[in-house]
Order: sequence, then structure tokens, then C-alpha cells
Amino acid sequence: MLPRITLITPSFQQAPFLEECLTSVHSQGYPNLEHFVVDGGSTDG
Repeated sequence: MLPRITLITPSFQQAPFLEECLTSVHSQGYPNLEHFVVDGGSTDG
């Protein structure tokens, strides 16, 4: 069994780039991935 990898992506005012980031992370195909995006109070989305 592969170990669980937890990825935390901090974000502030980065709405235009989030889709590309998420697509890139999830396209890696690692089966035991946990991904959190943490927003710091953005006003852009």
C-alpha cells in the first residue's frame, strides 16, 4: 500500500490560477492523495 500524501496549497488572491493548480496536482495520478486548498481571505473569487 502506498503512503498517504497530504498536499496543502495556500492561496491568497489566486483565483485565476487555482484551476490549473488543481488540474496539475490531480493529473499526477497518485492514488492515495489528500489535497487541501486553504484560502487566506481572498476577495477575488
